Amino acid sequence: MTLSGRVLGPLAALALASSGASAAPGVPVPGAPSVAPEVAPAVAGAGPRAPGRSGQWVPGEVVVQRRPALSATGLSRLHARVGAAVVERVPAFDVEVVRLDPGVRVLEAVAAYESAPGVVSAEPNLRRLPLEIPDDPRFSQQWGLRNKGRAHEIADPPPPSASG
Repeated sequence: MTLSGRVLGPLAALALASSGASAAPGVPVPGAPSVAPEVAPAVAGAGPRAPGRSGQWVPGEVVVQRRPALSATGLSRLHARVGAAVVERVPAFDVEVVRLDPGVRVLEAVAAYESAPGVVSAEPNLRRLPLEIPDDPRFSQQWGLRNKGRAHEIADPPPPSASG
């Protein structure tokens, strides 16, 4: 062992012992102040929650996902029977956002859609809110956040050519 190791080792141990730090987490050090009462209330209410969910939905709107076997005509008839009109289509997911006629309750419409055989799911159009607003003044200038659908070029490079 070198001279610095023989001198610095015991000094580091002495510094840790005098600072009140414990080598093992959760093991109290006699005479050291406890921080648990101050920390516990702050984290007691912090539990898992759905990202951005506010618990409210857009009044009079339902999101409906159809099965591929249900034709667009069949879905239009279902909307008419429930009392709804399409306000937005998301073809990639076979989803439509519908606005209900006045007097039609959202939860009743959800139940009517879910009981239909050609519907995968129906739910109120929940409002999603951001959990945080970025405080980085140059957030909009971060080039890595602009995915123009080319991320697969990095993750899946082309195979090497046969010619080498």
